[in-house]
Amino acid sequence: MSCRTDKESKEVDCYIKNWLSVIFIYKILQKGDIITAKTIRNVFVWKNGKKVKVGRKEGIVDLKIEKITLDSMKKAIRVKGVIVDGPEDFERGYHSIDVKIGDRIKIKKKEWSNRIEKLSRLFSDRNITTNYSEYLSKFFEHFNKDDGLVAYGGDVKEVVAYGIVKFLIVPDDVLFDESIIELVSEALSKGSKIVLVDVNSEEGRKFKKNFGLAALLRFSYKTSYISS
Repeated sequence: MSCRTDKESKEVDCYIKNWLSVIFIYKILQKGDIITAKTIRNVFVWKNGKKVKVGRKEGIVDLKIEKITLDSMKKAIRVKGVIVDGPEDFERGYHSIDVKIGDRIKIKKKEWSNRIEKLSRLFSDRNITTNYSEYLSKFFEHFNKDDGLVAYGGDVKEVVAYGIVKFLIVPDDVLFDESIIELVSEALSKGSKIVLVDVNSEEGRKFKKNFGLAALLRFSYKTSYISS
């Protein structure tokens, strides 16, 4: 995810690089924010006292947000609101914009909270990978061997605290839960990397249902040793 902040205008310019970017943007958008984005809008002209549609046109608009929904299957955000600025031949009024991977948008808020700035630093491409299949394969390999190189469920918080986690595996739909943010922050502070699992995939759904959270460890451990 790539974002640049203009502190004077309180505006953030973001390039939506991947699914992580989509989730991050979804989590920080709020009702009342203004999003600047490229869209397609019907164009009308008045003829003989009637409004006549003459086609569709692409342009950049400012949309004051009223509703935000996440479409996990399409990996996109549907933003609904009112156009407050745009090309002269674009009607003002209600409109929807789909924000997806590859788009560039600007977000303007009345105030940017410290939590949003913290999340932006925390959930960067340097810290998180969305290429999860390889890591799930490694997890199941060690799980089946029962060699002590993985932890899951309730044990994850404990092994993070002990600083022995190499990769923390997290379902993408819980990434911005407060408890997960704290866990991820602690793991990153101890040199771990985060693997984000798509719960809309079959392997992602099975992983979440059976394990919740998981970790690939730097070295083998036995829970009883840590707990003692």
